Amino acid sequence: MTNILYNLFRIAAGAAFGFIFYTVCREDNRCGKIRNALILKGLKICLAAACATALFGLAGHGTVPSDWTAGFIINAAISAFASVIMWKGGVWPAGDAKFFILSAAALPVIIPKAAYFPYTLFLSLLMNILIPAAAVFTVEAAFGFIAGVRRKGALKNAALNAVKPENVSSFLGAAAVFIVFKYARELLRACVHVNEAVFFAVMLLVWPVFSGPFKRHFKLTACAFAALMAYLAFAESSRYMLLTAFYGLSCGLPFMLLNLVIRLLMSRDSLTPLDSCAISEGVILSDDYREKLAGKFPEFYRNNMDVKYPDGLTAEQADSLKKLLASPQAAENGIVPAEGRKGRPFAVWITAGTVITVLLNGESVVALCRTIIRIINGLI
Repeated sequence: MTNILYNLFRIAAGAAFGFIFYTVCREDNRCGKIRNALILKGLKICLAAACATALFGLAGHGTVPSDWTAGFIINAAISAFASVIMWKGGVWPAGDAKFFILSAAALPVIIPKAAYFPYTLFLSLLMNILIPAAAVFTVEAAFGFIAGVRRKGALKNAALNAVKPENVSSFLGAAAVFIVFKYARELLRACVHVNEAVFFAVMLLVWPVFSGPFKRHFKLTACAFAALMAYLAFAESSRYMLLTAFYGLSCGLPFMLLNLVIRLLMSRDSLTPLDSCAISEGVILSDDYREKLAGKFPEFYRNNMDVKYPDGLTAEQADSLKKLLASPQAAENGIVPAEGRKGRPFAVWITAGTVITVLLNGESVVALCRTIIRIINGLI
């Protein structure tokens, strides 16, 4: 009887979550916003379903682990923290961040014995969202790049952008972090074990927040990297230093490429001209327009627009920009109209990632690919 009730409960919970997720995707596609009311409704359903799941666990149902309630709280807290970090880092806007929290909290209700629950289940979800989306985007970008190669100077511009001091500095900083990780892991291997894939995923999560100092201080970053190499050569050996440097650079390159793909994916949007009447709180200015504004009116930009928020302009920034656009100097300097970004919906990818995580019982698509490769190798 308990099994029947539990199965009926899981079907009802899945249907309720399905309706909420469908509604969120529809709203995001329609108006580019995820309403707080929908997220709040989803969280209420999630909390009610969590209480019911905990009761099934107390009743001794074998599908629900005895420590499930504590795990549910831990998973929700860690997922919320990670989502806020990504929001603060400008990876995604607040609406997507809140939807991710709802998705992560719902997973253990649907799959109580999910892999990596409770501490790193959110990383599986994150990879199942970003990797398929990035794969699709990469294919689209590849076709666009092939078409762009035909344009004069396209390859030259791409190469010049890659060797900009801030990009080289960011790459050296990432490589240094991976080198320190390898050295520390070997030094403490007797008492601490950290999975490389987990560390890589955590780096993707926190890099938007912590990469700023590396980008701003190229010379300091280069000197620190050289000092790290000198220390390894002195403390260990030249051979160890070279092997560790190769490890850091070989990890840093795919890390920076994947980070770039994710950045481009999350900023995929269409540009639209904006007159002064269209400037309001929440409007997201294009990067090119921000650069133009900083070049034409550096003092205004420094005093009003220097801080870039992932959710767009604040009310104060919008008012200041409207006043500037209404002035004669704005038209004379070619900053009228303003150029805004209309973000493309991402809720559908969060939903797809959640479904993939449920189907894989908490595993990530990386583990699925490894399994497929092992099967193919066994058949060959």
